Amino acid sequence: MKRYILLLFFYVSSIPAQCDLEILSFDPEAALITVAFNNTTNCGGASGPNGVAEIQFGFQALDSDCNAMNQGWDFPWGLSTPDESNHPGWIYSATTTLDGNNWTNLDVWSDYNVDPPYYAGDVITFPLDDFYQSNGSSLFSNLSNAFDFWLDQDLSIQAVIWQISYGPTMYADEGGWAEVGSLGGGVTPPCCGIYDDSNWEDNWTVVGPCAVPSPGPDAVVSNIEFNIGCIGDVPVYSLDYQVINMGEDTITDYCIEIWNEDYYQCFDGNLFGAYEIPPGEGQSFTTPFFQYEGGGNIFVVSVDSVNDGDEIITGNNNTTVYYPDFPTCPIVADTVFVAEYDTTYIELPPDTLVVLEVDTLVINDTIPVPINWYFYDTTYIYVTDTLVEYIELPNDTITLIEYDTTYVELPPDTIFQLEVDTLYLTQTDTIVQEIIVVEYVYLTDTLTEYIYEELWIDCSTGLPCGDEPPGILECSVFVPNTFTPNNDGNNDSFYAVTESDCWDEWELSIYNRWGDRIWETPYINERWYGQVQLGEHYASDGVYVWVIKAKGPGESLDLQGTVTLFR
Repeated sequence: MKRYILLLFFYVSSIPAQCDLEILSFDPEAALITVAFNNTTNCGGASGPNGVAEIQFGFQALDSDCNAMNQGWDFPWGLSTPDESNHPGWIYSATTTLDGNNWTNLDVWSDYNVDPPYYAGDVITFPLDDFYQSNGSSLFSNLSNAFDFWLDQDLSIQAVIWQISYGPTMYADEGGWAEVGSLGGGVTPPCCGIYDDSNWEDNWTVVGPCAVPSPGPDAVVSNIEFNIGCIGDVPVYSLDYQVINMGEDTITDYCIEIWNEDYYQCFDGNLFGAYEIPPGEGQSFTTPFFQYEGGGNIFVVSVDSVNDGDEIITGNNNTTVYYPDFPTCPIVADTVFVAEYDTTYIELPPDTLVVLEVDTLVINDTIPVPINWYFYDTTYIYVTDTLVEYIELPNDTITLIEYDTTYVELPPDTIFQLEVDTLYLTQTDTIVQEIIVVEYVYLTDTLTEYIYEELWIDCSTGLPCGDEPPGILECSVFVPNTFTPNNDGNNDSFYAVTESDCWDEWELSIYNRWGDRIWETPYINERWYGQVQLGEHYASDGVYVWVIKAKGPGESLDLQGTVTLFR
């Protein structure tokens, strides 16, 4: 008699969706915008890879045909934005941050109980007025006034998540919102990568005449997870996902399409009530297994035909994630040994004790099952020994069966009953073996260390000066000759580099080419971001003259030079 074991190897891996933020509401009259942080994994920035520290909002006006106006504005309180800019027509909020060094930041968010960082599951309402910069003349400290100005002219307002973690915005030629103005040459800049939120369609909203006129259902595919493994030498996968109703009306019917497979499945809550999705709730699904054939790394799941086409927003119906890493099939496991035994009958002499051995399965090793969960299997192995006794007896032999018997003396003519006690003994040896299979998944982060070296150059020879700069006093002043206030986080401000303890008096002034003083400061550490202090607007690109006058113990300064402003 032989026994065989059939083994099936399969493991499951969960792949979370990528960075996913969503604008839930925008109230221009109250100057408030509410954002849901659905998933903050891999959003980048100072709080990555699991949080978001930096987020900035942008706003533009839409005309009566609901087209972006892409123009400069002259606001009635004296501020204006030019037609010639990188993104004509846009105005922006302050940027939330953990570090207030960037020119769009102010460390005031904690005053409103919305201090970053933000994590998955957070829903934050951000105030939009009175703190883009510290002075009240800035356009960006009057966002609510700009909103009122546009609405009074019966214009609509588009609100967007302009930047996540100081990353690039979403450009119109890629389906987004940001037109590139003349300063950008009309072409999306290739410098900065892609917008952090791949599901960017829900990162904008519109209020005013162009807004969606009535509430309704809004279906979004979310929480996509891959279940991957092998059947023989074929890699396979299935999906777990949710359809979430972000609208205000119940979703009764809808269809799911997987772009990468020939899969299109519809669900009708009118026929089966369990498929209905009330507002704010979700429905979970699992697909059948598909064979993975390789090619490409983008995976798209779409929901459509919601309530026979009555969905209020369709721009967020496609959810994109990345394929996981598939295993090499078939999966090679440790060897399983099966011990095979055949029963042999042997003729033995009389009075021989024969032990009958039952075929026994012996497992000599552990079967590793590569999964991400703790998985407990218990194998029970029963070994039973049966004793069979054969006794050779002579002819005409009376066989006696011995019982435990009690004899009782009874009177004549008494009917008696013989009671027999029989003992039955069954001996069973049981071996219980628990197999625990665990796979450890190690997550590693790459740490990049940047080492900067300061090298002093002799301006007359162009050669290195050595460890110390020759001829430079302890109270020296270094002034750069260019800066780029374009809100990219690099070289956004102009200032003099010196020791503040060296000077009792300090004055830094900026003049345009006509000799008008456009900015000044008595503070050594104050920086110029390109704003015109008296004209309430920002200076255009060009060359400007700087003048420094300072006095300190035993010495004084009267310096001047030029700096180029280039955005």
